[in-house]
Amino acid sequence: MPPLLTIDDIAEMLIISRSSAYALKKKDAWPHVLVGCRVRFTTEHLEAIVQLYTKQQQPAERRPRIGTRATRGKK
Repeated sequence: MPPLLTIDDIAEMLIISRSSAYALKKKDAWPHVLVGCRVRFTTEHLEAIVQLYTKQQQPAERRPRIGTRATRGKK
């Protein structure tokens, strides 16, 4: 069985406050385990939490030129 991490451990690893970690857990429905009434996380849960906030780089979108320069020379 993997070690269980506390909310304090998660907050320290993510470099956020304990209250912020609790708020994000509640708001974003972080995966977790309840042991009695205590919140615990596995390393897999931590990886899933990081994936929630990982942004994928989108390719740059080419937009058409707008204005007088775009129409010069096109007759």
